[in-house]
Amino acid sequence: MGLSREEERALQEIEEQLAFDDPDLDALLTRAQSAQPAQPARFEPRRKFSMGLAAWWVLAVLAYVVFVIGLVMTVTTPEEACRGAQGPCEQPSVTKVAQIM
Repeated sequence: MGLSREEERALQEIEEQLAFDDPDLDALLTRAQSAQPAQPARFEPRRKFSMGLAAWWVLAVLAYVVFVIGLVMTVTTPEEACRGAQGPCEQPSVTKVAQIM
């Protein structure tokens, strides 16, 4: 949808005032407009950025999973469960260690 004559005139006045107020900016914008390609640029994804971001996400999720597993193991295996047990939970006594040596 194009601009009306009134809108085009207002835009032209704004451009002229801007060029008068800041000639350096006007020169910069004029060069930028002349350097634009005739066709609109195609969107190209940043594959390096995406792969790097994906790697960080995988690392963060892995660290979180290891943390949660450690937390669950700590909470579900209290020291009271090993008292009086005759199995892998039993802490070796000093006499048993001395006998092994």
